[in-house]
Formats: sequence, structure tokens, C-alpha cells
Amino acid sequence: MTNQSRLCTKLSASAHQTIAFLESQLQEDGSYGNNAKDIACYFKSPMMFLAANKPHLALSILDYIKNTFMRADGDFKTRDTLKSSNAAYIEYWSYTNGWIVRAANQLGVNDISHKGYQYLVQYDWGKENGFLTNQIGKEPKMADVLTIAHHGLINLEMNNLEIASSAGKYLCDVISKQPNLKNGFYLRLDAEGNLITQFPENQTPFYFVNAMEPNQLHFMIGYPAAYLAILYKKTHNLDFLNAAKVYLDFSLSCDKSVYKCDFSHKIAWAASLLYECTEDENYLEVIDKIADHFIEKQKNGMWFLEDINSSYDQSAEIACWFLDIVKNVKKH
Repeated sequence: MTNQSRLCTKLSASAHQTIAFLESQLQEDGSYGNNAKDIACYFKSPMMFLAANKPHLALSILDYIKNTFMRADGDFKTRDTLKSSNAAYIEYWSYTNGWIVRAANQLGVNDISHKGYQYLVQYDWGKENGFLTNQIGKEPKMADVLTIAHHGLINLEMNNLEIASSAGKYLCDVISKQPNLKNGFYLRLDAEGNLITQFPENQTPFYFVNAMEPNQLHFMIGYPAAYLAILYKKTHNLDFLNAAKVYLDFSLSCDKSVYKCDFSHKIAWAASLLYECTEDENYLEVIDKIADHFIEKQKNGMWFLEDINSSYDQSAEIACWFLDIVKNVKKH
């Protein structure tokens, strides 16, 4: 058995444990039952079931999301007065929306994707100016690399190539603004496009990935790396591939805990896309190390079992990436 085959076998087995568990929890109405009340439990599951080739389950959950969480303006919230009990989804307001809109678009559920996308259009600052991190109307306005990558991918999948490419160029530009990648990576920019280098100390993880400290939010870098690789595959613009490598190389140059970090799943996903683009087998080793960390921590198909919102949220995402990695790696 080749290295690729061994890697794909264990990733697929892990992902299908997650899928089997979440499928076992699904109710007839498309919910996960009475204990799953927060949008955090649901918004990634349609993409996971799509990746697992179970579109009927993705459709069932999307229907529940529409009936329970979708608002008249195209936003998605747990309640009228609450986005989510997870503060991160209040801070990165449009992140949950994007996962839902992507799944609805791929399944042709236009009453969700069209209205949901029109809401997201408000977060676009214009050509090569990024996308808003926070909820519309919140001050001060700022952008960040994860949100830019997220909106770029949404637009790419909707065939809005001009907007998608604009997001890619902005992500390329962010690299040139970094003062010293050996120390770390600043994640956010102000309304004038300047890096935000001053911020409350307790908010540091959301503004800066420290290259020398353990347990950083590496997914903040993984998403831009993955998106730029996807954009390169679409456009064949080498600037995007080279920028993807810079983002990922930065993460891999960080403290060695990056390979055993609960926040590194998007790094493995990005590595699979760069492997697909370059056939550099070093990326397989990256995926293997990160996958082993997650597989060792998996219990009954799930992760982060102390909280249902985090568990259903993160487990669906990890399974989604594992299946996408298998697809990317198998192409070679």
C-alpha cells in the first residue's frame, strides 16, 4: 500500500465515523434533537454530508436551517437576538452564513443561496478592499484574512470570478505588508488597508499568529492558503500559488506544536491542495502528522465532546476536510 493509500484509508475511516454518528442523531425534521438548539450545531453539516455523497441528508438539514435560523434579510441566527452562543461566530459574523450559502448553492436550493448571498454582498468592501469581519454596522470596520478567503471561495463557487480574484489579490497583498514573518503574522486590516498591530491583549489570537508560541489559531492561515491554491487551480495565476505557499510555509515554520494543535485542521486541508498543485510529497507528511493528532483524539466518531455546540460544529468540519483531503490526494 502506498503512502497516499494509507493516508486516504485512515482519513476516510475517521470521517465516516463522524458521519455515521451525526446521521444517527438526525431527526425527521432535519434537526439533531432537543439538545442541539444553536446554529453552531448545524451550519457545517450540509457541506459534510455533501462531501460524503449524502445530498438527501444535506437537504434535510438545510430545510431545518431555513425554517429555524434564516431571517427575512438573509442572515442566519440562533434567535432574533442571538447569533450563536459561540462568541467567535458573533465576532466573525458572516462565517456561519458562508457555509450554509455554499451548501445551498451546490445543491441548487435557491431560496436559501440567493437571499443568503445577497445578505453577504453587504460585507464586500469593493475591488481588492477585502470583506468586513464584524456584523454590518459595527465600528471600527476591519477585515481579516480568514473572512476574505471565506468570501472569496463563496464567490468563486458562484462563478463570480472577478470578486473571487479580487479577494485573492488582497490576500497576496497582505503578505507584503507583514513586518517580519519570522515573528508572526498579523491577521487583520483597518478600513484603509493597513495592518492592525495594536489590539487588546486578551484579543491577541484573533489579530496575530505568533510563530514562536504554541497553540495558535492556525486555521486563520490555513484557510487563505487553501483558498489561494483553489483559486490558482481555477485561474492558473502563479501569483496565487506562490502566495498559498507563503501562507502555508509560515504556518509550518511556527512552533512545532502546529502538528499537534486542535486548530490545525485547515492546515492539513491546505497542504492537500498544494500537494495536488505541486506533487510535493512533503505536504503528505504534513497531512499525516496533523491527521494522526486528530484521529488519536477522536471518540465515538466525534471531537470536543465537552460541549455539543463545539462538538457538532468542529466534528463536521474535520470530517469535511478529511474527505476533501482524500479527494485531493487521490488525484495523484
